Amino acid sequence: MMRRCPFLISCILACIFITVSQTGFKKVTYKSGPQIMDEVVNRHKADSELELIKLAIIDDEGNTQVREMISVFSKTPDGEARYLIRFLSPSDVKGITLLTNEANSENPEQWFYMPALGQARKIAGDNRSGYFMGSDFTFEDLRKENTQEHSYHRLQDDAVNGMPVYVVMAAPADIDIQTATGYANRLLYIDKANFNVLKVEFYEENNDQPVKVLEADKYSEVEIDVDADRPARLRMNNYANGTVSVMTLLKSRLNVPVDDKLFDPESLNAWTPEMDKPLLDQFNADS
Repeated sequence: MMRRCPFLISCILACIFITVSQTGFKKVTYKSGPQIMDEVVNRHKADSELELIKLAIIDDEGNTQVREMISVFSKTPDGEARYLIRFLSPSDVKGITLLTNEANSENPEQWFYMPALGQARKIAGDNRSGYFMGSDFTFEDLRKENTQEHSYHRLQDDAVNGMPVYVVMAAPADIDIQTATGYANRLLYIDKANFNVLKVEFYEENNDQPVKVLEADKYSEVEIDVDADRPARLRMNNYANGTVSVMTLLKSRLNVPVDDKLFDPESLNAWTPEMDKPLLDQFNADS
């Protein structure tokens, strides 16, 4: 029987160490699903955000409707999210507004305002899964990612358009959230270099094919002094309906002052087109 030689073993280990060092191998910290999503949120967070957006809705026969809208996001001092989306054109949708207050994230409060009615109407229940103004986006699709409402699981890495990506499955934390969102889970394809979300696949219960796929492209910094990228275009492909909706970001501002009155449901009833001018002026401030 051969006896092990401690000296020989030490020499072998030393050779392995030298070989690994010379070939450039190094220890890499493994990122879990929650860690990846925390990085995504932290890199893209803002206390407030204004966006001027062109929305193109393409039906299954190729007919296109084009609308322009302004989106306002702001956090309360307690960190709760508030959203206001208002259409600016064409004239048949001008002034139509969706206001959302997530002070109670388990049951967000929403109001819908139509100038023709002159009165904001509170939407009963959680309306996250309803399609937004005939587009292929639901309100859930337009919200900031809420990591408290989902569990995240890292899957096998992949590539999108030749770019290495993390693949993370996001599953609702409980049945109530799944019912509200309408999705059993989502697959997020996240650029490894900048943690930008390049693609999202949306799945319903008992369906192994996505019902919708969101593609985001042309990421860039929206402001020089703010380290946060935004996509220039979002394309939502709705395979269930054979339709497509495209959001093009025309202008964007981050961390600018936002009047709290915007998020007061009573202020919706007093809306006039002139009230949007201070918001639109923000896009040209300090530019």
